[in-house]
Amino acid sequence: MPTLRHGLHALFLIFVLASCAPSVLREAEEAKRAGAYHRAEVLYKRLYASTPRKKAEAKGRFAYEAGIVALEARRYATALNLLKAAERLHIPDSLLREPLERVRLSTELASESEQVGTSPYEVRPFEPLRSAYSDYGVTYSADGKTLIFGSNRRRYGAKKDDSPVTGEPLGALYSLSQRADGSWAVRPDSLRGLSLPRVEQGAPSLSPDGRRLYYSVVTLDRGRTNVPKIYVSEQGERGEWREGRELRLFADSTILVAHPSVSPSGHVLFFVSDAPGGRGGKDLYQVRLDGGRVGEPFPLGVEVNTSGNELFPYAVSDSILYFSSDRPSGLGGLDIYRAVLSPEGEYQVTPLPAPINSPSDDLAFAPSPVPDAWPRGEGEELAEVGLFASSRDDARGRPHLYEFRRAKVTTTIEGLVLDREGEPIRGATIHLVGNHAEEMERVVTTDGEGAFRLPARSATEYVMLASAPNYLNQYVRLSTDPSQESETYSVDFYLASRVAVEQLREVHYAFDRAEVLPESEPALRMLYKLLTDNPEVSIRLLSHTDRHGSAGYNLRLSQRRAEAVVRYLTELGIAPERLRAEGYGKSRPHVVSRRTAEAYPFLPAGSVLTEDFIARLSSPEEQAVCDQLNRRTEFQVLDSE
Repeated sequence: MPTLRHGLHALFLIFVLASCAPSVLREAEEAKRAGAYHRAEVLYKRLYASTPRKKAEAKGRFAYEAGIVALEARRYATALNLLKAAERLHIPDSLLREPLERVRLSTELASESEQVGTSPYEVRPFEPLRSAYSDYGVTYSADGKTLIFGSNRRRYGAKKDDSPVTGEPLGALYSLSQRADGSWAVRPDSLRGLSLPRVEQGAPSLSPDGRRLYYSVVTLDRGRTNVPKIYVSEQGERGEWREGRELRLFADSTILVAHPSVSPSGHVLFFVSDAPGGRGGKDLYQVRLDGGRVGEPFPLGVEVNTSGNELFPYAVSDSILYFSSDRPSGLGGLDIYRAVLSPEGEYQVTPLPAPINSPSDDLAFAPSPVPDAWPRGEGEELAEVGLFASSRDDARGRPHLYEFRRAKVTTTIEGLVLDREGEPIRGATIHLVGNHAEEMERVVTTDGEGAFRLPARSATEYVMLASAPNYLNQYVRLSTDPSQESETYSVDFYLASRVAVEQLREVHYAFDRAEVLPESEPALRMLYKLLTDNPEVSIRLLSHTDRHGSAGYNLRLSQRRAEAVVRYLTELGIAPERLRAEGYGKSRPHVVSRRTAEAYPFLPAGSVLTEDFIARLSSPEEQAVCDQLNRRTEFQVLDSE
């Protein structure tokens, strides 16, 4: 528990101040407070090495404090060795349990369940900025073609000062721009005007107009490391950056402030602080920026800030940001989260999936403001692209920049509008309406092949309406699936004519009887839907028989069959006054359509299947086909007569 830990720590300080060099311990405590973890680790290890074994409690406490600051610096192997040394020197389990668990989570491989599944992200090292040193923290110009980042790489000609935070060369800011062909340059440039001695810089953030640069600064003053502050630099007329000035956010100068991120509107600044009243560790804050005035800082909600450390915010709007946290629910070390402010004032926080997050430290997620400006393959469409830092693949735990890409996921609905004979209908209109309130109705017309194509969105319920002059409307309902990959849905419409007689294929009756057989149900259900889609329409049902039997008998049989269809539809709920039954016996033989001729090549299109025509056919099988075609049911819209 934090209270117990702090109480024991206070007793420990009283003990050691009376028995060892107070100045070294005081310097170690100041370095730890300032976030100069490497410097603090060196000092605590010096105290550990110089304390005799007989003073086991003090020696163990120094090992413990050295392990804690090594853990804060993400040096997990070193932290584990120091904490194990503290354990051997009988440091209480109540102090060791939590840091050892953090080390375990940060060093072991992710479980199989954490690695299984698909991810929309592709991750690879960002080759233009590969180095042996730490690279982290990225911001972009408004056009996305220049980036500024923090790095501990060795600057040519710079004094060989080491960073008290990382133990590497002092951190500085660099820029990298795209060349004329759109590819990234092969070597970054240091920012002119900001390369000052005995100053560590990092975590840059450009204002929307690109004229103001916010960044973290740690100053080294006569061996003393000050707490990080946020500085602001203005750009001169020739593109050089002027010496920065501190952005005062709190009256208390001992409060840590770092990792600034300006929202694209320029009105909100997010940052990191350990100000009193936080939830523990380092928390995320925000402050309003109105012109030259700075508002009152306040912490983000409890959904974002936890008892762990929340670091490296990156704002993509005033209410949406990415950040890193070592909260226990992650994969290990620092993980990247997305926070969205709801209208009710609460943040919805979700972790990014693998391979963005990993058992190593993942931080400073920075999407490009213009994905289309990013170098990409021919035909590649990107919904999101940019850089983040990760210590994966580095045995020393140093972060390096990785490129991430998320392909644009498209959902498309395409299809054909045809008549019931399969002929394309040119100029038919398709209306698409989704169940999302913010989505507008989409309208498109078919081309000469009767084809259409509409953009849509995933996880949406749609109603589609196809209409054309002299044709009945047809509605189709379609639900698109949630998907991380592009999907194309195919929907074909077959419109019934308002003027021509339409066949009801696949309607069957018992031999020599009027009962509709069960296999007729799909065709009759289609007719029922056509009537419900067009509630203003009334139709007549026309029934026909083949050439066998007397004319009078066939006339009565066909009438009963037409009435059977009317009865079926009224039982489904169609008003009787919308339906008329008419039987024609064998008086109206079938006229062969193009579609029928394709199915039966021995029947020329336009042929009338009279008794004489059928009699001239030599094959009994061919005659049976003609009799089957004559035994048919049709419908026709009444208001078109």
